[in-house]
Amino acid sequence: MNRKLYLGIMSFFAVVFIITFSFLPYYNPIYFYLQHISLFLFVAMLLYFLLQLGFNRLVKRIKKQSILRGYTITVLVLVLFGFSSLQLKFIETYQTSEFQSCAYYDDYGNAIYYTQLPNNCPDLEIISQTNNFLSFEVYEDIEGYVQNNKLEIVGEGNYDYMARVRTNIDITYDSEGNILESNMRKSTNILVYNNEEEMKVYNSITTNIVNEFIVIDEQVTGFRSTQTRGVFEDAFIDFDNVDTVEHYSDIAFNYDYTEYLSEKTIAENNDRTVEELYQVLISKNIYDNSDFNGDPIENNVLQILEFVCDTEECRVKREDIEVTRSEYVLLNEAGLIDFNLDHTFTISENQIDITFPITQPRENTKMSSTTSYSLFKDYGLVFDECTKTFTNMLKRPITRVTFKYAGNDYVEHGDIYSIIYKTDYGLKVVNKMATMEYEFTHNPPVSFVSSLYFIADVYYQADNIYDYGSRALYIPTDRDEIIYQRNPLVFQLLHYKE
Repeated sequence: MNRKLYLGIMSFFAVVFIITFSFLPYYNPIYFYLQHISLFLFVAMLLYFLLQLGFNRLVKRIKKQSILRGYTITVLVLVLFGFSSLQLKFIETYQTSEFQSCAYYDDYGNAIYYTQLPNNCPDLEIISQTNNFLSFEVYEDIEGYVQNNKLEIVGEGNYDYMARVRTNIDITYDSEGNILESNMRKSTNILVYNNEEEMKVYNSITTNIVNEFIVIDEQVTGFRSTQTRGVFEDAFIDFDNVDTVEHYSDIAFNYDYTEYLSEKTIAENNDRTVEELYQVLISKNIYDNSDFNGDPIENNVLQILEFVCDTEECRVKREDIEVTRSEYVLLNEAGLIDFNLDHTFTISENQIDITFPITQPRENTKMSSTTSYSLFKDYGLVFDECTKTFTNMLKRPITRVTFKYAGNDYVEHGDIYSIIYKTDYGLKVVNKMATMEYEFTHNPPVSFVSSLYFIADVYYQADNIYDYGSRALYIPTDRDEIIYQRNPLVFQLLHYKE
């Protein structure tokens, strides 16, 4: 082959590697394969070129050319084998993330489960499924060490542990796919041990959630969610096997009873405007009984939303106040509630933009961030973009990058990429890190399986999945679930101008 042509092809592979490594989406399989194949071919061609130069210089000095040729081929094969081993080691060390979490959605787009433990992504075992009912079971496993005595009932000392979490969830729907009732039971077996002893620890959580619409004169004016949550914290129980997790019926739960209530009030001048004007008040009430009867022992207003809606979209102002009901009445009558105009929503059928204020370290200027979700295929509202007021050429917006591979959709967003799998019950979304800058420890502490552990910005707890009050106050980011969840406290009251 002509030397210039040979060097030109070799340079082409080098350019392909640089472009795919530096500028193209990190986890797109096509680009990933191009990156490493082009690098291998470049090294192979460079090595062949150098060995050919050496062979041409030695061929005139060595009479047994067959030995020289065999030696040259052997060197080529061994060096390429060594380089390919280094390349695989590099991929395993720097381009394969071990972190993953999974989110599961039903046919109606409702989130129905989030993995609770790092590096777990089990399949849901469907027990029963109809148009109005879904029941499933899921198991997660973990091993690690007891760190800083996080398991309080275990004494001082160094302990390892292994654990299994079993979760059962039953969901009842109405004809439109809204969740009317959810029952969840999550139980955990933990075997704590060292060279001298072993202990068996058990915890369990149960929740019952009932949702209902408040209808007056055939108009939905409110939404009510009553949530009963029982916790049986870490205790010694002599179970037979760590892998056999039972939902014991004879344990004593500590219960709390929470009611979330959203109330819609039409503006007095609504009939005289070209737009629909109304306000939604979200409150949280704590009761001392499972029937939610009588006066609540705590009565708090969490949030106020003001809607201005035309025929296509609503512009919403949000104010998180978190005061008692009596304090809210006094503030409202005195006209002291001022909305933060940097904290707004824009809602339409096809897109949601959530703008919220942020604080920047060492900066004394007002800044904000906007997270957008838009329709993507038939998955509903999927993360689209996250921009900040200080976005510039050096710190670019986080945007959705999508591609299809092996029949599944990949969505890259920030330092996470998600793989969307279609299932018989809906969707399974696998989230993995797109960079190696952040990793969970390989031996997570026992607190990951303790009954009350929760990291909101990585994944939600299974027993918090329908905690609509917490979701109302929470600000989604590019690290959260990519499929937007319409909070029924708000969206069941949403109404565009007719």
